[in-house]
Amino acid sequence: MNLIPLGTLKNYLNLFQKKYSNHRDTKIAQYRINALENIKVGGAYVDYIAPDLNDVSINLSSCISQNKLTLIDLWAPWCNPSIQRSKRILPLYEELNDKGFDVIGVVGDIRNKESYIQALEEHKYPWTVLSEINDKDNIWEKYGIPRSGGRQILVDNKGKILAINPTPNEIRRLLLLN
Repeated sequence: MNLIPLGTLKNYLNLFQKKYSNHRDTKIAQYRINALENIKVGGAYVDYIAPDLNDVSINLSSCISQNKLTLIDLWAPWCNPSIQRSKRILPLYEELNDKGFDVIGVVGDIRNKESYIQALEEHKYPWTVLSEINDKDNIWEKYGIPRSGGRQILVDNKGKILAINPTPNEIRRLLLLN
């Protein structure tokens, strides 16, 4: 639910862009408006490149195209609801990973590589977990996620969003359909 109509937000952004075209907040506002328009069932995921533990840049689109379904798991080390969502997916991942289902995680709201390593060691997810250190790539803004947590987005191999925060049963059902 938007408190301000999307058209009004776009008008304000146009005014802001004219006066502050190179300002960081202009870019953030554009990301947020794009997320309001596109990050929904039937919409398209937002591609990004983020580093893994070995500082190898991983392109999300290359991961998505290799699977029937990919769950984009955006979480923060302090966010219990997002961690619980991830833990609910573990048995499903182990069951369906060889049947075309994958998870690509991104841990955000971390300040350095040490925090990233600590989060990986604590949670030990078996899937690829990338890092969003110091909001470098603005992934949370691109997905319209408030700083108060994370989100899971299920996409097909063409990048169409099939579900947001899906349950394991929804994922299982959608995998059978694809």
